Amino acid sequence: MEKLRKINVFFCSAILALTLATTLPTVAVASDDVHETTIQPKIKLIGAFKNGIGVVAEDYEVSALGRFVAAQPPSPLHGSFFVESDAVVETSANFGDVEIPINQATDFNWATDLKDTWLRLRLPGNDEQIVAKVVYATNSTNNPTIDYSMSARSTGVYRTNSGVFVETKEGKKIWIANPYAVDQVQIEEGDLPAFVTRQRDRLVFTVKKLPESGSATIRLFYMTQGLCWSPQYRVDLVDSTKLNIEQNAILVNEWRDFKDAPVSLYSGFPQIAFQNVASLMAPGATLQAFLSSLSNPGDGGGFRRSSVLTQQAITLNNAAMGGGLYGNDMNGNVSISADTESVKDGIDVYSQNVGEKTLSKNDRTMFLVDKKAADYKRVVYWRIGSTRTDEYNNLSRSIGDGVPGSYGRTTSGSNATQMAIFSEPWDVLEFKNPFDFPITTGAASVTSGTQFLGQNTLYWTNPGETTILPITKALSVRVMSSELERDLNTQDASDSLSAIVAKDSVVLVIERNSFVPDFEKAVFVEKNWGRVVKIYGSFYRLAVVDVTIDLKNQRDEETEMKISQPIVGKLVDGSVNGFEPQVLRLSDRILRPYANFYNPLYELNSTVTLKPRESRTLTFSYQILLPQ
Repeated sequence: MEKLRKINVFFCSAILALTLATTLPTVAVASDDVHETTIQPKIKLIGAFKNGIGVVAEDYEVSALGRFVAAQPPSPLHGSFFVESDAVVETSANFGDVEIPINQATDFNWATDLKDTWLRLRLPGNDEQIVAKVVYATNSTNNPTIDYSMSARSTGVYRTNSGVFVETKEGKKIWIANPYAVDQVQIEEGDLPAFVTRQRDRLVFTVKKLPESGSATIRLFYMTQGLCWSPQYRVDLVDSTKLNIEQNAILVNEWRDFKDAPVSLYSGFPQIAFQNVASLMAPGATLQAFLSSLSNPGDGGGFRRSSVLTQQAITLNNAAMGGGLYGNDMNGNVSISADTESVKDGIDVYSQNVGEKTLSKNDRTMFLVDKKAADYKRVVYWRIGSTRTDEYNNLSRSIGDGVPGSYGRTTSGSNATQMAIFSEPWDVLEFKNPFDFPITTGAASVTSGTQFLGQNTLYWTNPGETTILPITKALSVRVMSSELERDLNTQDASDSLSAIVAKDSVVLVIERNSFVPDFEKAVFVEKNWGRVVKIYGSFYRLAVVDVTIDLKNQRDEETEMKISQPIVGKLVDGSVNGFEPQVLRLSDRILRPYANFYNPLYELNSTVTLKPRESRTLTFSYQILLPQ
């Protein structure tokens, strides 16, 4: 019994409930002549994702056969509600009378909640107060001495259906047609009931057999909406080589009150196919709404999403994007081999235990998860976009979402921001994740003591893996990139394409039914430069583009630059001068939906160290097929 009292205290936040919980027994309700006992849950686990979804495990203790009503029925997501027990239990959901603490009631019933309670009232239109008790009697044969009905002039309606009888200590009975219009009510004698009966959706456990111990645990495991967390990082630069990084978490609770509950923060990008579909065991679930939400799982599925989490569901969703060495672009695509010697095995969904937390509904809390020191270096990053202006150089159309590569994704949000940032040189911090858990995607502010230096986003990074954090534009490093197509001596350059075809002067023809084991060696050869080739029925000109990159370090210190550039086409052998690049092949070919435009896709990555005030020119050339 003492345990149950403590559970009552747990779920009653008002001071009144704290007092009542030490004196009142577990509440029993009679329904259809079957004894039902309301039982309170003990939360064993709360897991919060960043998209407003929570994972809950809670226990109900029973020590007798019979029917038990869950004090707080869950609102689970479809396919996530499970019941485990060492007893034989049948679980059902229905609508009926439920005893709830009065401080949790959202409505008030004079006839039942205040029956036989002495009240001090001031009726509308009267200056004097009266003392009377509620003696609700709809079928009373007593004629009241005063028929107190609210007039239409003052209320606009008559509410006789909600009226109650009150009786003064002198025995005078008064009919109050609309007790909610009484503007002054004081309890003269007695107190409000600790629990009131309301019609509610219920979760009922019918315990049919207990284990030999005579008691059992009923555990519910489910996913629900209303729990969310958001990470944020502070990166404080101690000196030119050392930093401190701390991860803070903001936990938001729009689910329900909980006390001393173990909380875990989930990171990753799990598939939750029915996150907007309410389970048929959820309160208020209907078959029509369920079937409709299954047909349109993205429209909310009849689940009433809370205001904050509805707005933040996309923003706070986890994304395993980025991290890694500079060759990992901000979309998370590996473009060079990362330093993986100290990288632990990747964890796709990570759960970080942050201890026990207590939160009321609609509250939020912020706390430190961990703080570590790490070595770092400042590097200037520059991801060069092509400067050619022809319509076939639109990389966002060239590279689809199914092709690895950082430059062509049509994207939005943080990814688009990162892509825009690196179109110009930026100072970034480069360091390894010092935590024993992954850095999950979140906002990061960079400081040096009390001085603010910048803010950006840290992306998912496994323990020991190298990540980058952009701080500010590198205004003291001047750069320029230019591309110029060579003027080649093409066959019949003055002729139109139809004239070239008519003369049968196409230098290379690849038919659809032909097998070309090495596509590049057949097409991208010097003898075809500037000439027209026919591939699968479409005509192309093989152009050659020369690229010049000018760098100037205007700083008084040595500056390391990491440069990356995509190449839609094929790098000309022996054309790279001024730096030692790593050339990464990203795809075999690109097929543009609106034109049979075939080109391989490469990326050029290089590290260049510039001395103070040094200027340097880098060059390379590539070939590209242009539709005719």
